[in-house]
Amino acid sequence: MGFPLLELPDELLAEVIAPLARLRLDDAGGMFRAARSCRRIHRAALTWICYVEPSIFTSRGPGLVLVDGGRGVTQTENRTDAFGLAGPVLRSGTASATFKLVFKRHRRHFVVGVFRADHKLDSTTYSADGKRCALEAWGDRADVLWDGVSTAHSEWTNYCIDWQTGDTVDVRMWFVNATTARIVFLFKGRIEARTLEGVPECGLRFGVGLIWNYTSVTLTTSSVDAGA
Repeated sequence: MGFPLLELPDELLAEVIAPLARLRLDDAGGMFRAARSCRRIHRAALTWICYVEPSIFTSRGPGLVLVDGGRGVTQTENRTDAFGLAGPVLRSGTASATFKLVFKRHRRHFVVGVFRADHKLDSTTYSADGKRCALEAWGDRADVLWDGVSTAHSEWTNYCIDWQTGDTVDVRMWFVNATTARIVFLFKGRIEARTLEGVPECGLRFGVGLIWNYTSVTLTTSSVDAGA
């Protein structure tokens, strides 16, 4: 990833730097106007960073290693629960991400969705343990886990799902307010939506949970609104 501020057009930077140098002593008003322009450039750079950052996994649990230049994680240990989190902390605005699932034979077990920003990276995919809103794809079915509900009491959504390696799960999210978010999952021609109440103060992040070796998840597309 490059440094967005350095990639801004030279003429835009000159528009700010030149007035600062020329008006520092002669025109205080001009200096303040230039400072406002600096703030706009800073905001533009942050917007650019937020747009691309969800494509990168920055936190990962035991056994997980980065693949595809950091856009994906793969489990290298057998039957070891681990989570990987990607992108910035989300507390407002809208965001979306598309996850591609890769596995061998019967080893189909993934948890994909939105998690607490401080989610335990070594927590078990079968427990509530801090889950916020995720789709559990395993075997030939899918469950929705949200608000910390355990698998045993989750809302079973679909049966007889023919999961294939390379299938994708789209996760879309928007904040209704500071404590409420709407989460939508799109997968295998199906749509499941949930309202997440009580968003934690630490915020939310996109993430995945893996258990079997030779399974991996890659973020193929992602975006975050500047408001996040």
